[in-house]
Amino acid sequence: MAHCLLNKKSKKQSLLLLENMMKTKRCTACGGDIQIYYDNEVRDDVYCNECEREYRIISMHPVQLQALETDYDYCFEEDEY
Repeated sequence: MAHCLLNKKSKKQSLLLLENMMKTKRCTACGGDIQIYYDNEVRDDVYCNECEREYRIISMHPVQLQALETDYDYCFEEDEY
């Protein structure tokens, strides 16, 4: 029984360690996950895992992101030959 309690305690500590190593924010465009890792710094660019929208980290404590403006309004037209 003691081994089982120790195992649960070590799993909980491992999860807390991982939580401190990586934080997740929500994308304002699609609601997908944006992962901020322990080694990211202010002014680093990160992106949404779902829609790939880019964000810049403007604060680490608390984590605050600024959406980067991208011009996706252009479209590619096929050349007629």
